[in-house]
Amino acid sequence: MSSHSSTHCDESRPIRPLRINPTDQGRRVPFLATTRLAGGTRPKMRPDTRRRNQMLAHRCAFLFLLAGVALVVACGGGNTASGASTTSTTSAEVIAVAGKIWAGPGGNPCNSATISGCPVTPRLAARITQIEAPSAIGSGPPNSWCRCQNVADVAMTADITPSGGTAHVDFKNGVKVDFIMVEQAGSLLVDDTQCTGRGASTSIYVDPPALCG
Repeated sequence: MSSHSSTHCDESRPIRPLRINPTDQGRRVPFLATTRLAGGTRPKMRPDTRRRNQMLAHRCAFLFLLAGVALVVACGGGNTASGASTTSTTSAEVIAVAGKIWAGPGGNPCNSATISGCPVTPRLAARITQIEAPSAIGSGPPNSWCRCQNVADVAMTADITPSGGTAHVDFKNGVKVDFIMVEQAGSLLVDDTQCTGRGASTSIYVDPPALCG
């Protein structure tokens, strides 16, 4: 008897061909999922491999969930209520700026001679200088901030606006003026003044400026 007769392959048992699902065309398909050994048996996946695959699937699902939550928060965070403030300015800061414009009873340090050191925008500085230019005839113009004379004392309140804030200045003589402020280059600056409650038609940029008393 031939010495190799007990070890040769049994050619009567067919080897099943590799089976690939049509939807897997063009992708790498795990070897264990698509092959069968001769005799029709499928290799069994090791328990530690199965656990590792399950953990990976759970981790992917968790990451997708986190990504979805982050997207919802980001989209929702971009919506702000109509009229909501977009500035970090506080009422105390608004009143502090107004106090630098009108410091104490009866006087203001911000006039045409000192305006370059005051918390105002360049366009308001130019307007104050223009208004306070000496008149060729008659007495000089009224104070450009209160548009009045003979101020004894003031009281101030503040509102926060999307662009900055507004200081409502009561000069205690029947005159009330709003100092309208904006944020520019990280600073809170006065950009306009208007008679309180009377709107843009009383802006300091309108010629001649309206009296607010």
